[in-house]
Amino acid sequence: MLFLVLPAASFEASAAVWYVNDTSTTGDSYTYAAGSDTQGGTTTLPFRTLKQAIDSASAGDTLYVDAGIYDSYVYITSTETAAVHITKDSIAIIGKDSASTIIDPAGENTITTMYGIYADTQVNLTIKNLAVTGAQHGVYFVNVDASTLTGDSVSSNGAAGIKLDAGSDSNTISNSLLYANGFAGANVVSSAGNTLTNNLIQGNTAMGVMMDLCPSGTVSNNTVTSNPQGLEASACTGIIFTGNMVTANLGDGLTVFSSANCLVTNNVFRNNSPGISLFGAAGNVFVQNTLDSNANYQISISGTSSSDTFIKNNITPSSSNPDSAITNSSSVTTNKFTMTRNWWGTTDEVTIRKRLFHDGGGDSVTFS
Repeated sequence: MLFLVLPAASFEASAAVWYVNDTSTTGDSYTYAAGSDTQGGTTTLPFRTLKQAIDSASAGDTLYVDAGIYDSYVYITSTETAAVHITKDSIAIIGKDSASTIIDPAGENTITTMYGIYADTQVNLTIKNLAVTGAQHGVYFVNVDASTLTGDSVSSNGAAGIKLDAGSDSNTISNSLLYANGFAGANVVSSAGNTLTNNLIQGNTAMGVMMDLCPSGTVSNNTVTSNPQGLEASACTGIIFTGNMVTANLGDGLTVFSSANCLVTNNVFRNNSPGISLFGAAGNVFVQNTLDSNANYQISISGTSSSDTFIKNNITPSSSNPDSAITNSSSVTTNKFTMTRNWWGTTDEVTIRKRLFHDGGGDSVTFS
């Protein structure tokens, strides 16, 4: 008896590709006709709305969205809406570029229940080369894992440009522009293992990046500038900040608030006020960072902060406050803050000692 054995892949439907366009062909790259939801979603007969494309798609499919403004919306719940609601796993949404394919839901960005792109409980999504603007949160992921946002421009949203919330783990935000949002460029809440890398984050209303209640995560190689506050870890553990250029923020370059065991390494903090601020921070390590020209102090230690370590950093006071590099007002007077092999712009011990200001913390900053 002969048996015909076919590869398992033969029984699997290959991933499909769907196309979306507005009502014009001006500036288009993917499609050759105006979009209509009565068409088939091909290059020559594209859909008009992303809703139609997502409804037609299956897990693993790709949606190419041509140049245009996409301002329709769908209801997520009886009170929440989104311009794009992703309801399936492994969907990729790819625009022409982040200046041409624009997601802009109808309504004011002050409407707290209106989102640009929304997904919950999905995995392996891709959001690429899109502009998202004019929503409360530009991209809002709730319990979404292993997804990628790259090459996007997320701006002028009422709260967060991108918000990862409620167990949204192991996602990557990269090579994107996050600017002029009403709270933060990126806000990661109660989520683990996320990576923000190679982004330009500027001009947001409250801060560049907010990591809140996160047990892990990496913020690397970003430029964070011209925000009221640059970076923050709040009630986090084990966050890695590395290779970031944090400049010209009106307040702290980096705030470590009630967080422990974070690693801050190879960053530049310049022209902030101050460079790094610790409040209730314990057991964090700062290695080979450059801190200079920050107003008032390069490092401010306060609250119940204790046992933080600074190794091999370049710490240069600002010209407006040349005698004060570090201020310590921690209420935990029995704990020491270790400063080892840092460069202070001088080798003179008397000068270095003057640059360590103690305000209620005793002589608790030790250096060698």
